[in-house]
Amino acid sequence: MGDFNAIVGHSEQVGCKAINPRALEEFNECILNCRLEDAGYKGLSFSWTNGRVSKRLDRVLLNHSYGELFPLVKVTQLAKTGSDHAPLLVESRRPKEGKGGFFRFQKMWFRHEGFIKAVEENWRQPTYGDPLFSLHFKQKRLKDFLKTWNREVFGDVFSNVDQAELEVQRCESVYESSSLPADRELLHKAKAIYLRALAIEEDYLCQLSGYKWLQEGDKNTAFYHIYVRRKRKKRAILGIYEEGEWLTETSQIEASGVSFFQEHFSGGPNMEHEELIDCIPSLVTHDDNEMMMRAPTKEEVRTVVLSLNKDSVAGPDGFNGHFYHNFWELIADDIVDDVGHFLKGHNLPQAFTSTTIALIPKKEVAKSWTEYRPISLCTFANKIVTKLLSMRLASILPKLISQFQAGFVHGRLIQDNILLSQELMHHIDKGGKEDNVILNLDMSKAFDKLSWHFLKRILGRFGFSDNLIARIMACIDNCWFSLLVNGKAS
Repeated sequence: MGDFNAIVGHSEQVGCKAINPRALEEFNECILNCRLEDAGYKGLSFSWTNGRVSKRLDRVLLNHSYGELFPLVKVTQLAKTGSDHAPLLVESRRPKEGKGGFFRFQKMWFRHEGFIKAVEENWRQPTYGDPLFSLHFKQKRLKDFLKTWNREVFGDVFSNVDQAELEVQRCESVYESSSLPADRELLHKAKAIYLRALAIEEDYLCQLSGYKWLQEGDKNTAFYHIYVRRKRKKRAILGIYEEGEWLTETSQIEASGVSFFQEHFSGGPNMEHEELIDCIPSLVTHDDNEMMMRAPTKEEVRTVVLSLNKDSVAGPDGFNGHFYHNFWELIADDIVDDVGHFLKGHNLPQAFTSTTIALIPKKEVAKSWTEYRPISLCTFANKIVTKLLSMRLASILPKLISQFQAGFVHGRLIQDNILLSQELMHHIDKGGKEDNVILNLDMSKAFDKLSWHFLKRILGRFGFSDNLIARIMACIDNCWFSLLVNGKAS
């Protein structure tokens, strides 16, 4: 920590015309070769100034061990008083997780020989009630079972690796002393257990990091450790600048975030233009409505399930696509009954429609809530229902959407309109009797602020049946949101 008298990029200085590329390269190589990473900063953009030139010369660099000990490190560049350098305030924290942490279905569990049988036995235990309640109860029961099974049977991933490595070292020492075939056999078994423990560790870190492009089987545990730590640091919200002051207390940040996004996702006053709605033709036929509402088949639901990304982040219930893909034959009847019950007019329970909002910073140093991109993490069960409706709706959309809209319609390419826009730009300056103008409109948060009442009116004018509209609206207005701030849902 301190004044390195060097910068890592062009964005870290202003007022200076010349930048030595070699100096940038040497400093970045030094950080890389020492296996360090920048802790980032909050507050002022530059830590040094001479009144004309401003640079970020002061920084905090962390090694792997410190990052493991303190995953959350906050560096604040304070006001410059009595010096041309800004003092750095460093705060190191460990994340505060809720009791027991979040449940996440782990793909590494499939490497345990007794896992599949244990899940099947738990799932096949009898339940009572309607299909929606039955599916929810089975998942809750299985979740409670897997928490205990993971702790008492599967064991701690990293402890298992350490123990397996120590056992290999012990067996190697014994075999070097004895050279007996029996000891050699024990050494081979110990190495096999160690390799399996390493594979499990890599599965866990791969799922935790979200990286999917590295080939399976590569030994990337060190890479995953670094990436997970950087990911946590990048998404950590240690302060929010609101109304002229910094909010740094956890309770303040959570309350501010909930208030902001509650207002952000709340609809405004209805401003419907009847003359516009009256111009919408009725294009959806009786057969279209019947097709949308028909009872789902097992094969149709299976196609929907397999079309969803199994590696996507799980919703609040913790069950991701790996559970649904690998145990499809076990849970198929429950899922089909669940979807069919929904189409008959029964709403999904809150456990399935609960959604976690994760925040991704739009820039390296995000200061306000507007500089975070909200990502909704829905439950997989909810995705199945909405995906099935959207796949059925895809056959109707071409006759509802203008041929001039190229995006978001199967078989059309948005690049077509991009090329058309470029052609219009080339021809607009050509001679003509009248003036020309191009108007570019960007509707901020268009979907977030869309009036649900207006959407319902539009669907009705197009000819969608009341029952179908009710099912579509049930997917939209029956959601329960919680905001994820530093690993805690608020």
